Amino acid sequence: MRSRRIPAAVFRYLSFKDPRLKTTFRLPLVPVRIRAGNGSLKTVALVDSGATSTFVPFELLHILGLDVTQVEQVEVVGAGGTFMARPIELNSLEIVKSDKNL
Repeated sequence: MRSRRIPAAVFRYLSFKDPRLKTTFRLPLVPVRIRAGNGSLKTVALVDSGATSTFVPFELLHILGLDVTQVEQVEVVGAGGTFMARPIELNSLEIVKSDKNL
């Protein structure tokens, strides 16, 4: 039986050097569509395969028409340390086909 060849995906990458670990990390960026409420937008997302949560910049939520100012902030911990975030639930986060316009 002949195996089917799957074309390799080509990603753009975000590269950064961790001075403490003296290691360079390359994390893939993928085009995504975010849907929330009646809004939808395409953007580029960083893929962090070890993440337990997804974080969306406040500006994107504003563009989608979501008012999160009434949502209480909580402290969250990420690879870069602790920061404040407002937990909400998005309707949908899709990985979209490559789009040259992104």
